[in-house]
Amino acid sequence: MASSGGAPGMDLISQGYWDGVTRNELVVQQCDGCGRLRHYPQHLCPGCQSSGCHHVSIAKSGTVHSWTISEHNFDTEIVQDVPYTLATVDICEGVRVLGRYVGIDEIRMGLSVILTFEPNHRGNLIPVFRST
Repeated sequence: MASSGGAPGMDLISQGYWDGVTRNELVVQQCDGCGRLRHYPQHLCPGCQSSGCHHVSIAKSGTVHSWTISEHNFDTEIVQDVPYTLATVDICEGVRVLGRYVGIDEIRMGLSVILTFEPNHRGNLIPVFRST
């Protein structure tokens, strides 16, 4: 399933997210108990502890909350990508998403970005942010 959006660590709880990736959608969990949106996929709602949830597609635009530049090779399969920038982005609907930043603008807090999903060198689709 690697080329269709599957990724290392994909499991039943994250299946909805990765299914959305294959449709170029940002899919998050919404709690059946209190309606809270949550990402990353979790077994229990951090607000009300309900285990019930369903998946919803949300907008892919947001602003940079923080970032880091990875200059160390932690995995031999990504050595050609080092250095790369990882951004934590506040998505408009209120969740935070982590992904690579490849925009042409210098990254900064508050920078407007849009999420896309692009293949890495293994063919897995990964979250990538670009400036708008």
